[in-house]
Amino acid sequence: MDRRALFFLGAAAVSAALYPATDTQHRWVCLALAVVYTVLAVGSALDAWSRQRRHPARPGPRARKGQEAGSGSS
Repeated sequence: MDRRALFFLGAAAVSAALYPATDTQHRWVCLALAVVYTVLAVGSALDAWSRQRRHPARPGPRARKGQEAGSGSS
């Protein structure tokens, strides 16, 4: 798993752990932060997963070098 995703999951766990120790009028902050950090963790994990996948239909930038339009190669 991505390091950013692990950080965000850890921050969500800390925010959730602080929920009982927080004043009742400010508990929504801990809950909101836990939800936001969880969403960020999922987004970061999906980003890392999509970057690691291979796209066989799309060649990478290194495969396209020298294949510009008008290069004259036949």
